[in-house]
Amino acid sequence: MVNAGDILFASLETERQELSFIATVALPAGKEIIFTRQRLELTPFGTTEFCIGRGGYLVWQAPAGGLAAGTVVTLGCSGTGSADIKVDHGAIVAKTPFHLNRLGDGVFAVEGRVEDDTVV
Repeated sequence: MVNAGDILFASLETERQELSFIATVALPAGKEIIFTRQRLELTPFGTTEFCIGRGGYLVWQAPAGGLAAGTVVTLGCSGTGSADIKVDHGAIVAKTPFHLNRLGDGVFAVEGRVEDDTVV
């Protein structure tokens, strides 16, 4: 399980369509983290939930040997469109169109499924 603070966003670059994060703890091999542009909304019950279907997501998976604490991981557009994502450590194992907009986009890191609302 990934806890809040186990990764920190290091950059969000809309012009290059790139984001990076740093692992503050070692992440085990195969650990998956979802990066999403979907926004959180307040429910009538006073809780929050993701607006499914709005914004895109990327599912990043830690490399076979795990990821050492202090490693910076960069995810970004390969230059041929928002559907083609490159990553320098680990792999993207699932995705939907993920375009970063400079007019107020935010990105969340989620463990499990987006529907579970487990924000890290």
